[in-house]
Amino acid sequence: MIAYYSSDFVCRFCNAPYLSWFESRLSPDTVVGTHGRDLLGEEQFAVSWPYAQRALAGEFVEFERTRISSGGETKHLLVQYKPDFGEENLVRGVYILATDVTSLKVAEAELREAASVYFNVSEGIAITDAGGKILSINKAFTEVTGFAEEEAVGHSMAILKSFRHPPEFYHDMWDEIGRTGRWQGEIWNRRKNGEVFVEWLAITRILDREGNPSRYVAVFNDISSIKSGDERLMHLVLHDALTGLPNRMLMQQRLEQVLSQHGRQPRMLAVMFLDLDGFKAVNDTLGHHAGDELLKVVAERLSAQVRASDTVARLGGDEFVVLLDDPHGEAEVINIAERIVATINGPVDLSGHSVRIGVSIGIVTYPSPDVASDELIQCADAAMYDAKRLGKNRYRFYVPAQALQAGSESSGWVI
Repeated sequence: MIAYYSSDFVCRFCNAPYLSWFESRLSPDTVVGTHGRDLLGEEQFAVSWPYAQRALAGEFVEFERTRISSGGETKHLLVQYKPDFGEENLVRGVYILATDVTSLKVAEAELREAASVYFNVSEGIAITDAGGKILSINKAFTEVTGFAEEEAVGHSMAILKSFRHPPEFYHDMWDEIGRTGRWQGEIWNRRKNGEVFVEWLAITRILDREGNPSRYVAVFNDISSIKSGDERLMHLVLHDALTGLPNRMLMQQRLEQVLSQHGRQPRMLAVMFLDLDGFKAVNDTLGHHAGDELLKVVAERLSAQVRASDTVARLGGDEFVVLLDDPHGEAEVINIAERIVATINGPVDLSGHSVRIGVSIGIVTYPSPDVASDELIQCADAAMYDAKRLGKNRYRFYVPAQALQAGSESSGWVI
């Protein structure tokens, strides 16, 4: 937009874009000789006149001004008033150059908003170059990782590496980014203080005009507390609330896991099904609270008789299962069963009352020509009932029904 005003602020020249700013329907020729007040109107003139006075005094003036269009849109203008010096260095007029910067103002506002979001969102954000060197981070990045801007910018994202993942993990990650331009998932990283934490990370590749990787944007959330909550919930789902032992569901999962490993690496598995003898009498005599305390003692004593690789589970009531993973033959299974019987037989003090109970144990080993993998619990349960039938407080190995019918009742070990 171009215009020229004489020293008395009368328009001597203007172009059509200049008039369009004021939404005037006049042509440039018709406004020549018009005073600025008449052309601009009182309101617009009042805004412009202070700047015009400075220009007429010989000062180069630059300023911004806005107005609301007839359609309600806010318009922005960058204006320059340049003095026109004549003889004896006197100002004889003012050149007016103006540019509509509405689109730039809108873009500037959007950039400010984007920057505000970038720096203030709760997600940690890092922008790297094509080589993985950090160019920019936001406030949440520092809050989560502990690395300040001056400690992170210029360095590789490897400053967060936890060394919990094998090289194949990162290879697969970057392979997916190379194919799809994006990867997201859980990853373990390390804070500045050395603490390892788990985060949900999304990496997006930004291409330049030639289609080559130019930037990578990493956005992450610290999900340690969520994972911790999930783990606590999962523990409640898979463990007995009273004793803390694995429940039936987790016991079944571990049994299936061991059986699946058996297909790749054959080894022995023993399943013990335990039912307490005399527990009901304690429960009825001393109350359910005493019964609960007794079950906790039993759980502790059972756990003390097996290895970390074995599993002691409570199925409910006074029933327990012990999974022995790769015991050293039946002799070790017998030794563990005898220790369990002995430790359960030991006296238990319940609020000043000394009680004794027993335990009946049914045992089945795998592999066995007479037992299918999906029948192990049932067979151990059947053997436990045989132990009870034979007098309780003892263990008994599973004996197939046909063997019993053939008169081989003594073919299982019994004490």
